Amino acid sequence: NEYAVLGSRGIGQDGVVGKLVTAGSIYQGAPSIPLYRLYNPVLRYHLYSTDANEYRLLERGGWIGEGSPGSLFASANALTVPFHRIYSPGLLRHLLSTDQNEVNVLVNSGAYRSEGLVGHVVKP
Repeated sequence: NEYAVLGSRGIGQDGVVGKLVTAGSIYQGAPSIPLYRLYNPVLRYHLYSTDANEYRLLERGGWIGEGSPGSLFASANALTVPFHRIYSPGLLRHLLSTDQNEVNVLVNSGAYRSEGLVGHVVKP
């Protein structure tokens, strides 16, 4: 519903780039890790993180913790694609992407800096 509502308000949509798994999922012996979501009412912006400490610190700093919408894997496997997080200091925004070319172009342009992999999401 959130995706449909925001799309109707002019927010660009990329479609499904990856899927999360149920908390506690295991694939080939590798357990999943939670992906946390926070909201900043001042910036009107969501942030996603697999770092529980970052989640707790941001909650203390005024962000609203929304829990975990699902989990992903810390390491790659046959079912997954890498999920990158990059940050734009100019826009004060993070971007999550499974598109390595998109990440390379934005980081190489100087507009974003890489924050590495959040983890690996299941291929759509």
